[in-house]
Amino acid sequence: MSESTMIEQELDITFGKYNDPSLRDMPAKMIEQLNQLSQMINKDPEHVIPGLTELVEKYNIPVLSNLLYAAYNMNNESDKAENVALDSYKNFPDYLFAKVNYAHVCLLKGDLDKIEHIFSNKFDLRTLYPQRKKFHISEFISFSGITCLFFYEKGALKKAKEILDSLEKIVPDDQMTKILKQKLNTSFITKLITKVFK
Repeated sequence: MSESTMIEQELDITFGKYNDPSLRDMPAKMIEQLNQLSQMINKDPEHVIPGLTELVEKYNIPVLSNLLYAAYNMNNESDKAENVALDSYKNFPDYLFAKVNYAHVCLLKGDLDKIEHIFSNKFDLRTLYPQRKKFHISEFISFSGITCLFFYEKGALKKAKEILDSLEKIVPDDQMTKILKQKLNTSFITKLITKVFK
């Protein structure tokens, strides 16, 4: 896979290492600790949480809250994940992952109107962040995933399918793409069966 790819009207998706701008002024030792913790999240979220919590309390930067949210979710601590998502969105309302995480909480609660507010009714990265042209693949996948689910829940299956098509074009083997594909295909099959047997 190439280092970056251009999709639809000047959106540059990069596949290299994600360099969060909020980490620019952080001490090298803290960044090393953060890298170690983020690599362990999938394998052992329970043991990562104390270290991330300590970093969140010490440094007020959004990427830490994002990782703590992920760790709580993977450790099945949804209430704590929700609290982190709410705090992160309040503290960093322009940070993409704060928006996505809070939107995920709202989606689980069925509060679709709040999701429209979170994204200012802008469900395209170009319009949401007009000052940016380059996005990391993790940003693209997270944003596309939550917006696809949002449109699916709204019953706008055509729009959800368009977003899924973009994901399939860029990251066909990603877990998010596979989950959304299964969800949407199941929905289309159910709709077809309902029409046939009415």
